[in-house]
Amino acid sequence: MNNKLLIIYTGGTIGMKKNKQGALIPMDFSDLMTHIPSLKQLGVEIETFSFGDPIDSSNIDAVFWQRIAKTIIDNYDKYGGFVILHGTDTMAYSASVLSFMLQGLNKPVVFTGSQLPLSSLRTDGRANLITAIEIAAEGAMGRIIVPEVSVCFEQTLYRGNRTTKHYSDKFNAFKSHSYPPLARVGTSIFYDENYFLPSSDELKTYLNLDNKLKTVRLHPMMRESKFDQLYGEDIRAIILQTYGTGNAPTFPWFIDRIEKAINENVVVVNISQCPGGFVDMGVYQTSMQMRDLGVINGYDLTEEAAITKMMHLLGTYDDTETVKRLFETNLVGEMTC
Repeated sequence: MNNKLLIIYTGGTIGMKKNKQGALIPMDFSDLMTHIPSLKQLGVEIETFSFGDPIDSSNIDAVFWQRIAKTIIDNYDKYGGFVILHGTDTMAYSASVLSFMLQGLNKPVVFTGSQLPLSSLRTDGRANLITAIEIAAEGAMGRIIVPEVSVCFEQTLYRGNRTTKHYSDKFNAFKSHSYPPLARVGTSIFYDENYFLPSSDELKTYLNLDNKLKTVRLHPMMRESKFDQLYGEDIRAIILQTYGTGNAPTFPWFIDRIEKAINENVVVVNISQCPGGFVDMGVYQTSMQMRDLGVINGYDLTEEAAITKMMHLLGTYDDTETVKRLFETNLVGEMTC
């Protein structure tokens, strides 16, 4: 195994420090060993790469995701593992989309960040960073390899495309409601390899993303005039965030508009607003009509995974039927069918 790690700093709270004026600015991660000398005990060589223009994760977009993926692809054979430092606000989106862009991993790609900067006295960033690096180092040394995109936060390692940011003001910011943790951190790191994706010898990369989709979160005051704004010649998919197990209104105007979209070759997907559980169309009459019209089942996909999976599929395939079939297929552990 290649016992070198690459830390990729994209931006975010973890990498900020105060300047002389008291403003937060990005720190220089090339001097990481000076800040955390205990990392030398891991027995791996750590190198760093920082984008010249680190961003607040609220400004993340498809172009930046492509830059992150390209950085890993270009360095894939040089390093035994990767740690991506990222802002927490959109980390679940980035971890999800990277899992679709980098399929067939045989080494760890670990996202982490913090709620407080490394320079803060009570920072959570130090423990998150050290743990993420240790997990990636285990893989680089060929001991415990987590061959997938993951999120390491507050003593837990999650599958990246199963996470969502749950708290804005607590250190345990992330939750994985529908899939168990890959590892828990205490006095040791306790891995559960039963939940890992299988390792692969062939990395398949998908850099194209298409954002011609819209999301609709249903609510009781929704009106048909608002729904009409969804339509347009550039829209290829609609993701409905419905109630409970996939339930939606049975108003004639709503059903008519769903049918119209499907007849116009738009992919319509049903995911639940509930953070846990799954879509099961047909259990109630309020979802049976959508199932019969050909609405696609999103099962237990998170919002983040549903959006980024659709962007990946639309960017990779022109054929609508292929997109529909693959959306209902578990590609990289993102859903339980």
